[in-house]
Amino acid sequence: MFGEKEQDQSPRIIAVLPVRTGAVRVTGVNCPLNCAHCGGHYLKGMKPLSEVVAGAARRPRWQSLLVSGACNPGGEVPLASHLKELRQLAKSYRLNLHTGYVADETVAQRLAEVATVFSCDFVGDEATLAEVYGLPYSVHQYLASLKLLQRYGRVVPHICLGLSETRLASETHAVRLLVEAGFSEIVFLIFRPTRGTCWAGKSPPAPEEVAAFLARIREDYPQLWLTLGCMRPGGGYRQEVDSYAVTAGINAIVQPAPAALASAQKQGIEVSTFFECCSFWGGLDAD
Repeated sequence: MFGEKEQDQSPRIIAVLPVRTGAVRVTGVNCPLNCAHCGGHYLKGMKPLSEVVAGAARRPRWQSLLVSGACNPGGEVPLASHLKELRQLAKSYRLNLHTGYVADETVAQRLAEVATVFSCDFVGDEATLAEVYGLPYSVHQYLASLKLLQRYGRVVPHICLGLSETRLASETHAVRLLVEAGFSEIVFLIFRPTRGTCWAGKSPPAPEEVAAFLARIREDYPQLWLTLGCMRPGGGYRQEVDSYAVTAGINAIVQPAPAALASAQKQGIEVSTFFECCSFWGGLDAD
């Protein structure tokens, strides 16, 4: 019920508090892709690569880095252009590379030389790829990008619930494709209306829809390691969804609502804590 990473039969959930992972961008804050749900907004809170390499933006508590950046019109984050700097950082930190679309095998090999893990977005239908991301690829082309990276390193696919207009049918299809392709862990995000983006007025899926989706995925794929990731709405929505996620059998929650942890304890579920980005929890110990 709680995924293959468990070493015993006792149910356990990981509370992820990623204070030991710094967020770094290899570009500026203007994103040519301008995705409907993001619009480059989240790049503003990331430290510039040059400042981190120079030591000006480093934090003593960091043990790892999430490295991302603006995408070019083809959906690629230009990480390969900064391999020299990334190699330098990899001497001191574990790196989680958010690559965007990768179709060049040489690029995949070179990035794998410095990456501890790759984080890759994935959707289950072409309409969402076109409408939200502005990308012309088929789902199978995008899946091939993840499989290419998987040849050379560990890949953690991310699926954002609520981007499609199919009431989570597209997301269900995305999970099936990933399982068939041999992926064993998935991070679920939930669409969060963000001021200044094209979709600022769009609503996230109802908590009850998310609950039913998570319960169905857990039942259909008991072998999967499932994480509820950092991007999701806050406030009462988060409290409700996080509690549902615990009941559904999610393995890990990033920044979990206190009510969800209390619910876990009432259900006899052991709570462990991990202090880095959730994608790094792959054999690393939780406290």
